[in-house]
Amino acid sequence: MKLKITSLLMIFAFCISFIGCTQSQSDNINGKQIGKNIENALSMPDKIIIYSNNTSKVLDKTNSDFKKLVDLTNSRFHNKLSTSQDIIDDTTIESMKKDGLGMEFIYSNEQDLSIKGDGFQPFKYHKLYFQLTSEKYGNAQGSSVHTLQYGDKDHYKDCSRGPLRYSEELIKIVENLK
Repeated sequence: MKLKITSLLMIFAFCISFIGCTQSQSDNINGKQIGKNIENALSMPDKIIIYSNNTSKVLDKTNSDFKKLVDLTNSRFHNKLSTSQDIIDDTTIESMKKDGLGMEFIYSNEQDLSIKGDGFQPFKYHKLYFQLTSEKYGNAQGSSVHTLQYGDKDHYKDCSRGPLRYSEELIKIVENLK
């Protein structure tokens, strides 16, 4: 009986260590990270543009709130993000920028967003748009305030990613920047 218990404990310990080793190997393929920690999903943009009711304000990395905006935006990500094909294109983004409060991250170099999650499809981008509040459509679950839009240097894609967590703290900081 003692041999059976010892054998079962050894098998259990082996399985746990095997799962741990397999997990750490799946994070890297040929030295390239295939997933990012959710807290660090986005790298530091070159500039952030704040949109508030038809006005805009450009922030650079010297702004004291710049890093906090990126950190709070990163905290909105989780491992249940999905893709939805929609009609949010450049024209729609321009309209959204005039409605409520929005924020755009601009990168000079192409970025890659790859999060380990349920069915998340990685994508490349030069700019990201986050609608923070919407006077026209409200802030309820399912509205654009729970998604991000991404694009290359010239155009946004018609493909929203979300849902993102709502961040009252992020909204308060952005409202104080207006």
